[in-house]
Amino acid sequence: MGNFIFQNDTMVKQPSDFYDKFGLNHSNNVADLYDVRANKDSIGFVIDDKIWSSIIPIWKMKEGNMFELTLYPIDLGMKQPRSQRGWPKLSSRNTTLMYLRELSLPFGTSIQIADGVGKVQL
Repeated sequence: MGNFIFQNDTMVKQPSDFYDKFGLNHSNNVADLYDVRANKDSIGFVIDDKIWSSIIPIWKMKEGNMFELTLYPIDLGMKQPRSQRGWPKLSSRNTTLMYLRELSLPFGTSIQIADGVGKVQL
Protein backbone atom coordinates (compact mmCIF):
# COMPACT_ATOMS: atom_id res chain seq x y z
CA MET A 1 0.00 0.00 0.00
CA GLY A 2 2.96 2.34 0.05
CA ASN A 3 3.72 2.80 -3.63
CA PHE A 4 2.02 6.08 -4.35
CA ILE A 5 4.91 8.31 -5.33
CA PHE A 6 7.60 7.52 -7.85
CA GLN A 7 9.64 10.67 -7.53
CA ASN A 8 12.78 9.29 -9.19
CA ASP A 9 11.36 9.90 -12.64
CA THR A 10 10.86 13.59 -11.90
CA MET A 11 14.25 14.34 -10.33
CA VAL A 12 16.37 16.93 -12.12
CA LYS A 13 19.66 16.05 -10.41
CA GLN A 14 21.35 13.05 -8.83
CA PRO A 15 24.65 12.82 -6.92
CA SER A 16 27.75 12.57 -9.11
CA ASP A 17 28.74 9.17 -7.67
CA PHE A 18 25.43 7.78 -8.98
CA TYR A 19 26.47 8.80 -12.51
CA ASP A 20 29.98 7.41 -11.92
CA LYS A 21 28.55 4.05 -10.89
CA PHE A 22 26.98 3.66 -14.33
CA GLY A 23 29.85 5.12 -16.35
CA LEU A 24 28.12 8.43 -17.06
CA ASN A 25 29.38 11.98 -16.61
CA HIS A 26 28.28 15.62 -16.34
CA SER A 27 27.02 15.67 -19.95
CA ASN A 28 24.35 13.08 -19.12
CA ASN A 29 20.97 13.91 -17.64
CA VAL A 30 18.85 12.05 -15.09
CA ALA A 31 16.82 10.29 -17.81
CA ASP A 32 20.08 8.91 -19.26
CA LEU A 33 20.99 7.63 -15.82
CA TYR A 34 17.68 5.84 -15.32
CA ASP A 35 17.77 4.38 -18.83
CA VAL A 36 21.18 2.84 -18.12
CA ARG A 37 20.24 1.70 -14.61
CA ALA A 38 17.08 -0.05 -15.82
CA ASN A 39 18.55 -1.13 -19.17
CA LYS A 40 15.89 0.88 -21.04
CA ASP A 41 13.07 -0.36 -18.74
CA SER A 42 13.97 -4.04 -19.04
CA ILE A 43 15.33 -4.76 -15.53
CA GLY A 44 14.72 -3.70 -11.94
CA PHE A 45 11.64 -2.29 -10.26
CA VAL A 46 10.28 -0.81 -13.49
CA ILE A 47 9.26 -4.29 -14.69
CA ASP A 48 7.70 -5.53 -11.42
CA ASP A 49 3.92 -5.29 -11.76
CA LYS A 50 3.42 -5.58 -7.99
CA ILE A 51 5.29 -2.31 -7.50
CA TRP A 52 3.07 -0.49 -9.99
CA SER A 53 -0.24 -1.54 -8.48
CA SER A 54 -1.74 -0.95 -5.07
CA ILE A 55 -5.03 -0.30 -3.30
CA ILE A 56 -6.78 2.63 -1.73
CA PRO A 57 -8.67 1.62 1.41
CA ILE A 58 -11.86 3.39 2.37
CA TRP A 59 -13.30 2.64 5.77
CA LYS A 60 -16.36 3.64 7.73
CA MET A 61 -16.45 4.11 11.48
CA LYS A 62 -19.23 4.26 14.04
CA GLU A 63 -18.65 5.06 17.69
CA GLY A 64 -14.91 4.45 17.31
CA ASN A 65 -15.26 1.09 15.57
CA MET A 66 -14.67 0.28 11.94
CA PHE A 67 -17.68 -1.44 10.46
CA GLU A 68 -16.78 -1.40 6.76
CA LEU A 69 -13.53 -1.60 4.80
CA THR A 70 -13.53 -1.39 1.01
CA LEU A 71 -10.38 -1.80 -1.09
CA TYR A 72 -10.13 -0.08 -4.47
CA PRO A 73 -7.36 -1.33 -6.78
CA ILE A 74 -5.19 1.27 -8.46
CA ASP A 75 -2.66 1.24 -11.26
CA LEU A 76 0.42 3.46 -11.10
CA GLY A 77 1.27 3.49 -14.81
CA MET A 78 4.00 0.88 -15.25
CA LYS A 79 3.82 1.06 -19.05
CA GLN A 80 3.33 4.83 -19.20
CA PRO A 81 6.00 7.29 -20.31
CA ARG A 82 8.33 8.37 -17.52
CA SER A 83 6.52 11.70 -17.03
CA GLN A 84 3.19 9.94 -16.39
CA ARG A 85 4.31 7.12 -14.10
CA GLY A 86 3.24 7.09 -10.49
CA TRP A 87 -0.11 8.84 -10.93
CA PRO A 88 -2.69 6.60 -9.24
CA LYS A 89 -5.69 5.63 -11.35
CA LEU A 90 -8.49 3.27 -10.47
CA SER A 91 -7.91 -0.12 -12.03
CA SER A 92 -10.39 -2.66 -13.32
CA ARG A 93 -7.89 -5.50 -12.77
CA ASN A 94 -8.52 -7.83 -9.84
CA THR A 95 -4.90 -9.01 -9.68
CA THR A 96 -3.91 -6.80 -6.75
CA LEU A 97 -7.04 -7.67 -4.79
CA MET A 98 -6.50 -11.39 -5.35
CA TYR A 99 -2.87 -11.11 -4.24
CA LEU A 100 -3.87 -9.16 -1.12
CA ARG A 101 -6.57 -11.73 -0.36
CA GLU A 102 -3.97 -14.52 -0.59
CA LEU A 103 -1.56 -12.66 1.71
CA SER A 104 -4.35 -11.96 4.22
CA LEU A 105 -5.67 -15.51 4.62
CA PRO A 106 -2.98 -16.72 7.09
CA PHE A 107 -4.03 -13.86 9.37
CA GLY A 108 -7.69 -14.87 9.30
CA THR A 109 -8.70 -11.92 7.15
CA SER A 110 -11.22 -12.63 4.42
CA ILE A 111 -11.57 -10.36 1.40
CA GLN A 112 -14.54 -10.77 -0.92
CA ILE A 113 -14.00 -9.48 -4.45
CA ALA A 114 -16.95 -8.30 -6.53
CA ASP A 115 -17.56 -5.55 -9.08
CA GLY A 116 -13.87 -4.57 -9.11
CA VAL A 117 -13.54 -3.85 -5.38
CA GLY A 118 -12.56 -5.82 -2.31
CA LYS A 119 -14.64 -5.93 0.85
CA VAL A 120 -12.91 -7.03 4.03
CA GLN A 121 -15.12 -9.21 6.15
CA LEU A 122 -15.07 -7.70 9.64
